[in-house]
Amino acid sequence: MTTQESYCLNNLLLVKHQKKIKPFSSEKIFLTIYQALDHFKDADNRASYLAQITINKIISQTSNSQITSSTIFNIIITILSRYDKLAAKKYLANH
Repeated sequence: MTTQESYCLNNLLLVKHQKKIKPFSSEKIFLTIYQALDHFKDADNRASYLAQITINKIISQTSNSQITSSTIFNIIITILSRYDKLAAKKYLANH
């Protein structure tokens, strides 16, 4: 059995949306991906996997502990588009 370690970015990373700055929420990433994948019976497992990929990509594109909400949007839509076209369309419709 192996373990998986993950970052707790909620206190380390800030998201800039227009002129406001908010703490990053990994839970929000999971939830938005989960909602886009809700047509799968195992949406929770798939969303968990894709959320981790998304968070890793966010980390790689972060500078100065800040990232814009539009960058996060682009990362998520790119990942979902490659994974499942319907999920990408659902995500676009809600964001």
